[in-house]
Amino acid sequence: LPAGTFETSTTIVKFGSRSLKVTSVNTQQIANAGNAMGTGDFVRAVWMYDDGTTNPYYYFGIDPTTSPSANAKLLGINFNTSATAYAYYDGSTWTATAVNRTTAWHHFQFRRVSGTLKMYIDDTEVYSASISANYQYFIIVNNAHSADDPIIYFDRISSGYPTTGTWTSP
Repeated sequence: LPAGTFETSTTIVKFGSRSLKVTSVNTQQIANAGNAMGTGDFVRAVWMYDDGTTNPYYYFGIDPTTSPSANAKLLGINFNTSATAYAYYDGSTWTATAVNRTTAWHHFQFRRVSGTLKMYIDDTEVYSASISANYQYFIIVNNAHSADDPIIYFDRISSGYPTTGTWTSP
């Protein structure tokens, strides 16, 4: 992993006894997906804890390169886009969704089946497009702007390869 701090937390946990706590300020974490998603069908998902703070910038995403590219796709919180709703990034523009922010764990998913990439927040589809990019990386971002901004928690970062057009979240 590049610069930044990942820790485990036993304080805020969705599944099991630990979650991934990102404590760095102004960092972007890009990790190789182990086995790249490639150009075929895939699913990438994560649970993210939203503590309801007023000035966060937290994202989870996928990208074919190690730096955000025109093919990067992101889901999360972008306070400049909306303070009250989750947002997605389609490679050029942040867009607010109809999914309202709440203080709780939320499920973010990327699913590509038969060349169509769909993004979901809490099982609500927020984006769909035909995309053939060769996705190699997943991105975890804590883009806080000061040490006073909150840390972020992720749990059950998962990947898979659906064999049908449907996939049920864990």
